[in-house]
Amino acid sequence: LTGNSLVPFAVGETRLFRVEAETALGLTVDVTTLATYTPRGGSVFSVATDGAVTGLATGADWLDVSYGGRTTS
Repeated sequence: LTGNSLVPFAVGETRLFRVEAETALGLTVDVTTLATYTPRGGSVFSVATDGAVTGLATGADWLDVSYGGRTTS
């Protein structure tokens, strides 16, 4: 898991994020629906279990994404 840069959202806009992990064999696998999503502030955007992020209000927040014992923001 690696982090992304700042991503601007409009209120009401939804984007689908993809989460990938690298296996011990060096293969990249899609773990989007297996990852856990945690907004730190909770009021600027919402996150669905499929990685869909929707802007709720103006402001800034961090999104922590966890999978396999690792977390990135």
